[in-house]
Amino acid sequence: MRASFYEGAGRFRIGPAEVPKAGRDEALLRVRRVGICGTDLHIFQGHLDHRVPRGGTIGHGYLTLSLAATLSIEAGIIPADAAAALNYGLDKVRFLTPVRAGARIRNRVVLTSAETKPQGRVLIALQNSIEIEGETKLALIAESLVMLIGAAS
Repeated sequence: MRASFYEGAGRFRIGPAEVPKAGRDEALLRVRRVGICGTDLHIFQGHLDHRVPRGGTIGHGYLTLSLAATLSIEAGIIPADAAAALNYGLDKVRFLTPVRAGARIRNRVVLTSAETKPQGRVLIALQNSIEIEGETKLALIAESLVMLIGAAS
């Protein structure tokens, strides 16, 4: 496969890369198209040069953020007797460290509050800290809200 590699301010290289192998409980996705966002332009112009690993491919911050909900569910934060758990939004998100393609991440999730709402609903707030295996800095922190709907019947 071919990939784009960051080489420093204003310099990307496109070249061959090893096709990763999907491990147990993982999926390998084929990306057909990508887009450029403001963060990409800042990286390209060198404004974030001190935060981006050289010679590697990084995942987009919003990709990492999108995994927070699934990782929270896998951690068991949603009660087994809830009929549904709906994403209610985010209060605060901070992208702290880029995640290299292929890096392993995990979510350290903490229940920070639970507020009873009408009709048997409960609004829970979660503090998500996405860690990168082998790194000392977090990838991101996010305060997420989840609406739990009644007990499962």
